[in-house]
Amino acid sequence: MVVIVRSLVLGALLAGSVSLDARAQPADDTAASKVQLARRLYDEGLDAVNKSRWSVAYDKFKASYELAPRVLTLFNLAAAQAQTGRVVDATESYRRFLRETADGRYPDLRTDATAQIEALEARTSQLTLDVKQLAASDTILLDQVVFPHAGLREPLPMNPGAHAVTVARDGLTVAQRDFELAPGAAETITLTLPAKVDLQLSPGSPTATPTMPRDTGAPPPPRDDEGGMLSSPWFWTAVVVIAGGAATGGYFLLRDDSDAITIE
Repeated sequence: MVVIVRSLVLGALLAGSVSLDARAQPADDTAASKVQLARRLYDEGLDAVNKSRWSVAYDKFKASYELAPRVLTLFNLAAAQAQTGRVVDATESYRRFLRETADGRYPDLRTDATAQIEALEARTSQLTLDVKQLAASDTILLDQVVFPHAGLREPLPMNPGAHAVTVARDGLTVAQRDFELAPGAAETITLTLPAKVDLQLSPGSPTATPTMPRDTGAPPPPRDDEGGMLSSPWFWTAVVVIAGGAATGGYFLLRDDSDAITIE
């Protein structure tokens, strides 16, 4: 895998946003501790990038951004999301970066973010899910996350790769299907539920097991936790991989994080 590295020199950022006079503005110990932890996590993320440990880099940048949401951390988080197979998340992070720098800051990075969004959208799959004979009380799970009935028959942006849909009724699984989405493909998955759920009781056991329809095709390849979708409610996640220029990705900012994480 190839990562394009860009260095930034932003020496004025810290001086312009931080008051170092504790007497003028007393520091909040808790806030200061969170910022220090965010800075450490950011540095650990950069170290992981240098070692091509993309999953670790993603975890570190994500945790750092949650503690101290700075736009340059967000930019690195977007690139890490792209590296670890999160097409929708990366797209949304780059869009957020553009919104938060709409004042014109970091023009080169804004240009790169715009290009990454276009490339990521080309790889985003579209899923339309339909469930026939669905009861109002039935629960739909898409990749183990509750999926609202209102989302049925609507195209949803999805990561390419392996996914699973399950329908439960009264706590029992009545239908399940595994499926694979190709990059950039639009697929419709339809499940038809039984009109009546047949419960089969094992002798001497109080537990009921439903008879349910299930996809009988060959099982999909093992799922990659990093590329799975739905790290946030429903489907708002994303992915793309940087590989020798054949795919897309973005810049990582390899520099001291004091420019990105400051106490305000």
